[in-house]
This record gives sequence, structure tokens and C-alpha cells, in this order.
Amino acid sequence: MKTYFLSPLIVLELSRKGMKISTFVYLIQLLNMLRKRLLEICVESVPSAINAQTGGADRIELCDNLHQGGITPSAGKITLAKKHLHILVFVLIRPRKGDFLYTPMEFDTLLEDIVLARQLGADGIVSGALLPDGNIDTARTRLMLQAAEGLPFTFHRAFDMCRDPLRAIDELAELGVQRILSSGQQPNAALGFGNLRRFAQYAAGRISIMACGSLMPNNVGPLTEVPEIQEFHAAVRATVRSEMQYRGAVNMGDEAADEEFNWTETDVDLVAGLRRGMLTSEIEASMAEYKRGDYISLEESCQDAASW
Repeated sequence: MKTYFLSPLIVLELSRKGMKISTFVYLIQLLNMLRKRLLEICVESVPSAINAQTGGADRIELCDNLHQGGITPSAGKITLAKKHLHILVFVLIRPRKGDFLYTPMEFDTLLEDIVLARQLGADGIVSGALLPDGNIDTARTRLMLQAAEGLPFTFHRAFDMCRDPLRAIDELAELGVQRILSSGQQPNAALGFGNLRRFAQYAAGRISIMACGSLMPNNVGPLTEVPEIQEFHAAVRATVRSEMQYRGAVNMGDEAADEEFNWTETDVDLVAGLRRGMLTSEIEASMAEYKRGDYISLEESCQDAASW
């Protein structure tokens, strides 16, 4: 993450022009604060990934079948996402829908998919597993981390189905997992707000708690006021309708025939709206601090010219 400083040379030049140094110290501080907020968009296609990037996402989680909670995407999707994006591409590794208690064959598949995603250029891995009693399967999580070979690892929303979330935070942090994706063990982040705040405060920087759960531009604001939560995850989509004129008389899956001619893609405007929503409350809070004079001093902000 890039950090910005006011070098002594810049300070001197601003002074010569008669500008208030305190104003520029505040602006640099605000810029650094805003740079900490990270937006990850969950996508299930390469066009959606491109839309997420266009809307201002910092990172994507690439998966398939979001209507089933997401499963492992194809090698082709990973390859093309890496080809067309300049933002980070994290890949979900989940062999099937349903719970997170896997058979030996399912788990072997999961490990092979982690290796393949890494070889295809994934910037991070998203996965997880539970024991029958609802605790984190630490042994299998350790094997996942080994397969990832140092790639950043997100423990997904299996966390929201675990028995003891504080114990899980301790265990995952100890294993070296970088972040936990969570809606606060509730159906959405609004209902899970209290838990998300408690989890993030308990984690205390040992591991990131990334908030998720029906986040939209009009409801993300309260979460940004929790200083311990710096990462946000959303799947903001709009319906795409097929241009097929002839539709036949059968359907290819369990959905009603007409529903197979609709699907969803990431909405650029909603991603941009989320980005604005994340920043608005931060700017308002920072402006209030500035008016009170609660910003860092010039000495704290400046480093020597070599740091620029």
C-alpha cells in the first residue's frame, strides 16, 4: 500500500506560496486514510470482473455459480481474468455447493484446484473447511496454505457457520491466514454489524475481518466507521436478459425454462456507488477532525526528501 508524505522541500515551496501547511498536512493524512479502505467485488465471469475494475474495485474474488454461494471457477476464467485485469484476482476454491465438510476426494480436488489457480497466476486463494462439530478444520486449512505456497489466503464464509468465532479467529491467525470473510454470522452485514465490530476488535490486527453480506452503496457507511474494518466485499449485480429469439421448449437445468434466459453481471454503477459510499463517511469524519484540529502534526507528517 502506497503511503504519502510531505517532504521538507514540498513544505518549503508551499510556505513560499503563502499556503497553510496545516491544510496540506490534513490532505495528506486524509489521502493515506482513504487508501487503506479496500473494496473486493465477487464476480462469476470475466465481463463482470472487467466491470468491477471499471467501477473502482481494488480486487476481485473470481468464482462460479454465485446463486449457490460460489464454487471453483474454470481455468479459462482465471486465465482470461489475469489477462484483462490490472487489479488483484483472488480465486475461490470450493468443490461443490453446500456445507464445508469434505470427503477425501473432494478435499483432494480442492488442493489440486489451489495448485492450478496458483499456476495460472492467481494473486490469492479463498477457501476453507470445517469439522463435523462446527470448529475450524485446522489440519486441512494448513494443507491449503501449503498448497497456496505463500499466496494471500482468505478463509471464506465457512467462518460464519463455525461454532466458536473467537476461537476460530485465534486459530486462523495462528495458522497465518490473512483475512476472514464474514457477515457477522448473520444473513447480512446490517444484522451482523455488532458481531463484525466485535470480531474485528478481537482480531486486533492479527488477521483482517473483511465485511460482507448484501453491502450496497446506501448501507456500507456504518461499517466504514469501525476503524478495525478496512476491507469490504460485495457482489453487486444487475440482470442481463438473453437476446435469443427462438427459445425452444425445454430447459437445461433445474430452473424454470424462462429463467435460463436471464443471468446477472456485476454492475459498474453499483461498484462505483459502493466506492463512494465507503469514502463519504470517512471524509465526513476526517473533516470533523480537521475542524477540531485533531490531525497529525507537521513533524509527524514530514519525512526527508529521499522518501518521495
